[in-house]
Amino acid sequence: MIDTWKGTREVRTVEEVLTSLRPRYLEGLRAVRFQNHLVKDPASGRAGVGGWRRGFGDILLSRDSGWSWAAEDADGLIAARWVLWHELGHHVYNRHMNASGIQEWLEAQPEPVPPGSGRTEQFAEQFAYLMQEPSDTLLGRFFARFRP
Repeated sequence: MIDTWKGTREVRTVEEVLTSLRPRYLEGLRAVRFQNHLVKDPASGRAGVGGWRRGFGDILLSRDSGWSWAAEDADGLIAARWVLWHELGHHVYNRHMNASGIQEWLEAQPEPVPPGSGRTEQFAEQFAYLMQEPSDTLLGRFFARFRP
């Protein structure tokens, strides 16, 4: 890490999120990087504020958003953490979930999840929400396994 970024709100936000996850689920994650433009999805061509690069093990976060990664206000921090949790959800699903873990996640759903690529997105959405807002539901208890 470049010394000028140490101790900044951006880095503290990333550290807070990463230390809220069991270390074994960080295995295979090489870096969390910031860039000044939106993150483009090579498959869809869409651009957004975050992305997980399969095969690289990197999470890319964009500073080009409606809120700031350096925000000190509660709403800004919630938004920043949510994006990072969401991308970590993609990492965990693709890198650490085996067939039985995915089946257990599917069985914890309040409604059936159709097969297909939408499952990884739904996992990432739920991961982001339930890692920030723990719940005692069956689904919430499933996601509790990822916390230290």
